[in-house]
Amino acid sequence: MKKRKGLAAQITAALAAAVLAASMALTGCSGAGQTETEPESPAEITAGPAAYVDDFYDAVNHDTLESWEIPAEQADMSWFRKAREDNYSRVNDLIRQASSEAGQAEGSDLYNIRALNLTGLDRETRDREGYGRTAGAFLKEIDSADSVSELLKACLRFQRDTGLMSLMGWYYEGDSEDSSVKVLCLSQPDSGLRREVWFSEDASNQKRVEEYKKYLTKLHENNGLNPEEAAAAVARVTDMMKDLASSALKIEEVYDAEKTYNVCTAKEAANLYSGALPFRLLNSIFGIQEGEKTVVAQPDACRKLGSYLREENLPLLKDYVRTCLYSDLSMITDTASLAAAQEYQTAAGGMEKKKDFERTVSETVQEYLGFQCGRVFCEAYFNGDAKQDVATIIRQIIDVYDKRLAHMEWMTESTRQEARKKLKAITVKVGYPDEWPQDKYSLTLKNPDQGGVYIDNIMEILKASQDYSFKTRHDPVDRNEWGMTPQTVNAYYNPGNNEIVFPAGILQAPFYDPQAAPVTNLGGIGAVIGHEITHAFDTSGSQYDEKGNLRDWWTARDKQRFRELARKVIEYYDTMEVKGIRVNGTLSVTENIADLGGVSCITEIAREKGYDLKELYHAYGVIWATKYRDEYLSYIMTNDTHSPGITRVNAVLSATDDFYTAYGVREGDGMYRRPEDRPHIW
Repeated sequence: MKKRKGLAAQITAALAAAVLAASMALTGCSGAGQTETEPESPAEITAGPAAYVDDFYDAVNHDTLESWEIPAEQADMSWFRKAREDNYSRVNDLIRQASSEAGQAEGSDLYNIRALNLTGLDRETRDREGYGRTAGAFLKEIDSADSVSELLKACLRFQRDTGLMSLMGWYYEGDSEDSSVKVLCLSQPDSGLRREVWFSEDASNQKRVEEYKKYLTKLHENNGLNPEEAAAAVARVTDMMKDLASSALKIEEVYDAEKTYNVCTAKEAANLYSGALPFRLLNSIFGIQEGEKTVVAQPDACRKLGSYLREENLPLLKDYVRTCLYSDLSMITDTASLAAAQEYQTAAGGMEKKKDFERTVSETVQEYLGFQCGRVFCEAYFNGDAKQDVATIIRQIIDVYDKRLAHMEWMTESTRQEARKKLKAITVKVGYPDEWPQDKYSLTLKNPDQGGVYIDNIMEILKASQDYSFKTRHDPVDRNEWGMTPQTVNAYYNPGNNEIVFPAGILQAPFYDPQAAPVTNLGGIGAVIGHEITHAFDTSGSQYDEKGNLRDWWTARDKQRFRELARKVIEYYDTMEVKGIRVNGTLSVTENIADLGGVSCITEIAREKGYDLKELYHAYGVIWATKYRDEYLSYIMTNDTHSPGITRVNAVLSATDDFYTAYGVREGDGMYRRPEDRPHIW
């Protein structure tokens, strides 16, 4: 039962860190660890000149990578991971402080943080209460359903109240055709794992599938089945999940609005399920009207589910819904289910040990009360001066982009004007939101001494969010909302709002340091900024106009030329490999275009200001230092739209002409690529 987001939200993740939490397909898998040998700041270049031109990534990061040990409970180590760990520790300290002090105002951020953390730490109550009031009642409804219609009714009610779905999910978000209003959306069924994992021939991904089955089997055993019954149920359910995945879009297709923006009426959307979904359920539970405009991202996957919604499949469908629920709540229910989830995480990611109990609770508090934790984090740690400094760098990069667009040789004038209009209309958000989402609705959780139960508190959080979402579904889109919490070490471009967002969490070294030289910050946070701006003009973002509306603002000639240039990017990255694993240029094309565009922009700024390009590229190379466990590397190479760190450095700089001049790169050097093979778009 996954909480679904639509296309605009799906394509905002802009940096490699975004996939780290999602990769385990479980609640509360964020955070990081570090070792005592880890340096406190990026190492200086110590390698000789030959190393720069043969493997620049290794030359600038060798000492750092050698000193790093991947924490036993993590799948990788990077500066992103370290920054996340620093922010986790800061927020965790605030959570501990709040938990040790009673007397906070009821319903305040600190009050709810305290309540959720203390109930999470209460192992005895978690084990006694199991799935709690809301999820427990849902399980009883599953058991008692005598027909597919009754099962659908139970699932839809639960999804309305919690946002968690299995068979289907109905929700509202900004309409890609008119980003100022909200539209009804229908999500595809839960396939458990991605299509790319289910059908992978890679040994690590196949291991992940087997570990996933073992994990689900343990969950069923925890819930009363004997080992043989549990294994049989999981075999049936995972066969169904794999079949559902066969009709799902590929990862790269999910980023293509031409494939995902499928408009119909709500009645037509309901009919995708071969007549098994009575429309009266949608009307009575959600208030949906038959003629209501509806966007279906993956109609084929919905039709595939429809083939299962037959009365003879009711036992299978019940097992499927239970399995989805068990998995999605495994981190927040009883401690046996938590242990099963952690065993899966460690085995699938090749990790050496699981995280300790207190950390799993703290990470979950930081996830479910993300903006509550974010506000206390910003009050304690965020330096407001950084907001203005970063905003200045953003303006510089936008100005450079505008000059580039004004003289873009391959663009005709009409397309150029549209592109510049879009660039000038980009909204910039830095630090934290002006309006905090928790202030828009009331939420008061229960402490253990008030009879509070962890999972029930989390269900209350989800219901408050869902109630607000449905209450405001006919209101204009609130463009002040943020898609990331301020403590997040990440950044994103949101095409539906035509906005770039840089949370306070990423404004720390080595990405940004107020004490660092301007060229260092330009190579760090400047590259991230340029990357996000370029997302407005990658193969996905370029489908949206200056208002965030899905509109074709390209001439036919320019669109064809752009596709040819994008194809060159794909072909270029297809030649790359990491530890014998080939980079998928099609999967990663949007992020690769953004990397190339970002470095191109900061290079021009550095030239204009007379900065040393060697220092610029050194700063850029440092931020992508990453050490992976083999299992995790195999996973991201087939499931992440971002290229691995080494590729983000070497491939980008090998395509940057000024890099050749700065370091004297010549034919025969490892970093050399023929001029005609170097892709350029922006």
